[in-house]
Amino acid sequence: MLNEALKEILACPKCRGHLEKTTAGLACVNCRAEYRIKDGILCFFEVGEGDRQADERAVRETYMSRFEQEEARAIITNVSLHHCLSVMGDRARQFRKAFSRDEWILDLGSGSGWCWSGTNGGALVLLDFSLASLKAAQRLLRPEDRALLVWADARRLPVRDRVIAGVWSVQVFQHFPADVFDAVKAELNRVLSSSFVMEIYNLNPSWLHDKIYRILGKTFHRRGRLGQMELNKLNFIELTESWKGFRRATRMTGGYSELFFHPDLRFRPWFYPAKFERLLAAWFPGVASLFARQLHIRVEGGNQE
Repeated sequence: MLNEALKEILACPKCRGHLEKTTAGLACVNCRAEYRIKDGILCFFEVGEGDRQADERAVRETYMSRFEQEEARAIITNVSLHHCLSVMGDRARQFRKAFSRDEWILDLGSGSGWCWSGTNGGALVLLDFSLASLKAAQRLLRPEDRALLVWADARRLPVRDRVIAGVWSVQVFQHFPADVFDAVKAELNRVLSSSFVMEIYNLNPSWLHDKIYRILGKTFHRRGRLGQMELNKLNFIELTESWKGFRRATRMTGGYSELFFHPDLRFRPWFYPAKFERLLAAWFPGVASLFARQLHIRVEGGNQE
């Protein structure tokens, strides 16, 4: 997997020069910068270098470090507290299988990468700013899952120009401050091939959710700083607008998911009505938007060089 990536997509995040293997890890043939490979994880992240999300990263590192010695089952159980496994697992499978094995998919903010286990399709680059999250991914994924684990800053992707066919990102852009958001978009514009697909998920500012919070006397957070992280819930128009103008002649569609999954309200059905959710979201998106926990946009680009 690493040999393929070095040949096809990886580049130095500082100068975009080619990388080669050394006894210690990787080195740039151009600027001679060196990068470690720690337990199979490619380490490009430089702590303290303009780290705009240092507080959030520290929280995630502390939280995920609890699972470094846990079995895969314990990690999946933890994931199920935050994501609907049946819904997002199926969506990830469908997304990946649309790509051929020689195409590359970037999972931006991959976390533990749980959704890719046992899936087939394009080769995966799982990139996250949390090293502990990637260590959890090691415990969940097998060599046949064809996933390269990369610890890096999304504002400086260790990727060559025009080599990524697909981008998958779940509830990650919602945590970017505005300047980080813009910087990451610029990097994606650089690394995406002329024909590409992106699927980006964000928390939905549900009308019903807001009303329930008001009834309970709680504050329904929508935008700005929340504790040690940024959190921006965007409706479909706002999310679409934030990607307007990204590449010429792109097509944007979207929808709603996790309609019946609201962990912050302690509502996680044991039997999830996934088929009913798909029908409701497809035929009555206006209704779904009132209480869906999550929405996404799909950004597609053709050959528009």
